[in-house]
Amino acid sequence: MKQNKLSEKQINDLLRKIGAGCYRAQRVEEFSKLSGDKLIEYINKVNLSAEEVISLMKSGPSAAVRAYIEKRKFLSVEAQTELLKHGTEEDFIRFIEVATNEQWSMADTQIIQTRNERIIKAYLSKYSLNKEAQIELVKLDNIDLLACFLEKNFGGMFDDAFKLMSVETYDQLFEYVKVRLPNETEATFIRTASAGLVKRYLLRFDLMDLAQIALVARGDHDLIMYFLRFYVFDSDLAITELAKRMNLEEIKACCERAALTAEAQVFIIEHGTPKLINWLISQNLLLKSAELALVKKGDHDAIMKYLERHRVYPETGGKIIDRGNSDEIKACIKRGIFFGEYSERIILRGYRDEVELLLATSYPNIKIGD
Repeated sequence: MKQNKLSEKQINDLLRKIGAGCYRAQRVEEFSKLSGDKLIEYINKVNLSAEEVISLMKSGPSAAVRAYIEKRKFLSVEAQTELLKHGTEEDFIRFIEVATNEQWSMADTQIIQTRNERIIKAYLSKYSLNKEAQIELVKLDNIDLLACFLEKNFGGMFDDAFKLMSVETYDQLFEYVKVRLPNETEATFIRTASAGLVKRYLLRFDLMDLAQIALVARGDHDLIMYFLRFYVFDSDLAITELAKRMNLEEIKACCERAALTAEAQVFIIEHGTPKLINWLISQNLLLKSAELALVKKGDHDAIMKYLERHRVYPETGGKIIDRGNSDEIKACIKRGIFFGEYSERIILRGYRDEVELLLATSYPNIKIGD
């Protein structure tokens, strides 16, 4: 059977009309004249164009809007925006309930900007929020809505949004949900929130590095000790800054769970009180840089006290030889740390008691000749 083909003129005429939008405009105009059952019948039979959907959301009756929503279960962001502006609260909530839209295709910022609690709560029960929408939500300063979001999106708030939240608002949110703050915001919170609120936070969460540093910088002894009841400082900088406070109680509590950093040990050796230094050298094996700092400081009593308890690094022993104090050298020899070049240096010093002790400790088969 031979098919009846359009002429080239007819084809070009149709393409011109479609390209110019004439057909679409005519179809939208005709669509806007429909009403009642005819409109709903048309919606159920025909796939509406984007322009027709926008027209429907702008001025269509609620029954027709509902018919389209129930059929398609999808609206573009533009169509959602028009429905928010011109439709009923119930219609938009129904759209949220049946929508098959992915998160990225939802008009979440515009939804939050309506300030309509019912619509926002319905939306938050199903969807998350992008960063811009989260910022708009925080600006509303509505505790119920913030709690609704956080209950469904635990730990999912962007730092830029959390930064806008007042400490008072965050305090109230404790009554609703457990909210873990992002890193930078957590540090700001630790610096600025009341001691009571910080303690409530610490009952639920450990602190990240920036917040640990902020806690030490805040300088509240009671809060530091409260933190150390439950957690460990695992930020090297926080431990070093804690040592700089030179509070023996805090440092003792810290060392029960974590070792001091080399920088912390060196700082205490160089600047600590005799009581603090005495505690450090009696309880802890110093790291090499701290041992060297102890020898460099030159406190003979402190050096001897340390040598009575600990075996030092060979490099530290070398510095002790450089000091030339026989008691310190013999204390090192007793620990059996001198071999090779260090043994040679002791022998070259030529002191019989040192050499005899060295031979007895490290070279028992060698004797001093006549």
